[in-house]
Amino acid sequence: MANEHLKLQINHINDTHSHFDPFPLPITLPSYDGRGTEQQHSVEIFVSCGGFARVKTALELKKQQAVKKGIPSLNLHGGDCFQGSLYFSFFHGEANAPLLNTLDLDGMVLGNHELDLGNLPVANFLDQVNFPFFSGNWNLSQEDESKANTLKNRKNGYFYNNKTQLAEVKYFHFNPKPSDNSHTIALFGLSIDQMAKIASPDPDTWFESAVEVAKNTVKALHGKGINNIVLLSHQGLELDKKLAQEVDGISLIVGGHSHTMQGDFRPFGYGNHGEYGIAINQTLILQAGCNTIALGSAIIAFSESGKASLEEGENQLLLGQKIFINAEKTIQVSAAESAYYHHYLQQQSNILFCHKDPQVEALLDHQYRKEIKELQQQHITHIVEPLRHVRIPDHKGGSQVGPHVAAGMLRQARELGVKADFAIHNAGGVRSSLPVGRLSAADIAGKLLPFAVNVVSFEITGKYIIAALEGAINNATNNGVSGTGTGSFPYTAELRFCYQGNKAHGRRMTNCQSLINGRWVDIIDDKNYTVVTTAFTAMGKEGYFALLSRDNEIMPLTATLADSFINYCKSNPTLGKIAQDLNTFIPCDCE
Repeated sequence: MANEHLKLQINHINDTHSHFDPFPLPITLPSYDGRGTEQQHSVEIFVSCGGFARVKTALELKKQQAVKKGIPSLNLHGGDCFQGSLYFSFFHGEANAPLLNTLDLDGMVLGNHELDLGNLPVANFLDQVNFPFFSGNWNLSQEDESKANTLKNRKNGYFYNNKTQLAEVKYFHFNPKPSDNSHTIALFGLSIDQMAKIASPDPDTWFESAVEVAKNTVKALHGKGINNIVLLSHQGLELDKKLAQEVDGISLIVGGHSHTMQGDFRPFGYGNHGEYGIAINQTLILQAGCNTIALGSAIIAFSESGKASLEEGENQLLLGQKIFINAEKTIQVSAAESAYYHHYLQQQSNILFCHKDPQVEALLDHQYRKEIKELQQQHITHIVEPLRHVRIPDHKGGSQVGPHVAAGMLRQARELGVKADFAIHNAGGVRSSLPVGRLSAADIAGKLLPFAVNVVSFEITGKYIIAALEGAINNATNNGVSGTGTGSFPYTAELRFCYQGNKAHGRRMTNCQSLINGRWVDIIDDKNYTVVTTAFTAMGKEGYFALLSRDNEIMPLTATLADSFINYCKSNPTLGKIAQDLNTFIPCDCE
């Protein structure tokens, strides 16, 4: 007779993006009438949400609940802990390991943003973390051993085994008898295999096909009699679903990358992304949003064949007790209103009220928050009218923020002595619009331009500039290519163009001109130009592949994108709309 089947609690987060502090979450609820009767009218309130201190408390609470039920548990992270906030911009990742260590993780998978700055930050990160780190399709077999810090042969690293062509696996035994495979969990991790297109892994390491590695690894595990297989994935929900359809035998995928908040969170502004725990080809798939706003927790029952069933569980928003009527959290509601709103929210199963863990708060206070607060008080310019940011121009026009960011890069290069002709920046590097009011260095480095990426310059001939612009827009609009996202759309300074989407591939760019001595002059195919952009774009990512045709090496400018825009704002006491939209975008469906 078969042994009793295993039950396991999985607690999971993903795409935390250095969001160590909570933020004010707007929630729309029935208004309070003074008697506690639910009203037809609604009101917007604000509740402190997320942050590492609340994640820590929630994880401890879930673990205690599992212990009471006699169920073992695993705490997993679906990747992308780097980038995304002022903490990363200022500390360049040094705060991530100590804070993640407080969460008692049993595993984390490599996300693409961990590789925005190459392999070295990941190697340094592994020096500090106390949990297993997975990327089972990352081939390190040809890694240059002369590097300052290497990734191979790490005790806490589970990568691709080039000899066996399998992902390295960590085993968890939840039975005193190790031979009892029905109580063994095999955990391996896979990262998106198109990493070189969206991040900056070192060229001596590369990523194998996620599907092929999964097939081989699952087959090998089944050969050992192990059927309870958990994949920690950073590919996004759609690719997880595709992998589950193509690879038989994976019990559970705990994912990240697409920031999917499974569940119905419409009252809280996060939409309805379907049920928590979707099943594809007998594989259960979980994901828990992003930015520490929620914790996913599931009790999984494994059948003898390894099929995973969701017995109970969901994503829960992690909220504080205090309720405010403004986003600045300076005005609290009355005690009666608070009781009314708390009672309403406590009826929602996808809400978890939890206090901040004091040890995590102490770590943040003593090590990191002082510098962050100083930056938040540095108001460096005033936005005099709303500046709208969109990735692809629409009927209202293009981004009003992107050209300013490009101008900041160009100014920075020229201040450093570079005889730069123009600047190009991808729309995805700008993360928000700018409302009227004061703008601080913290707003820029933490919200507007949170990706710690360097500004660079290089020389290249005009024909490749034109090709790169078309490639980026084709990529952003999927115009004849399988694009990687809308973020590649170019915004420029002292460079203008017209893109005509209905023309033949290679002939869509017209009127490409640079500003020379106050006059617009046509870009000449065989003339050399000095371009300023980011290290990300210079690597030919997301359609900018023509930039790789340059003859010269790129020159780093000892300034990040955020640094350049901060300096630009300091030199401009006020910022408004740039006088005219210099670029023309005619999409491919125009007549």
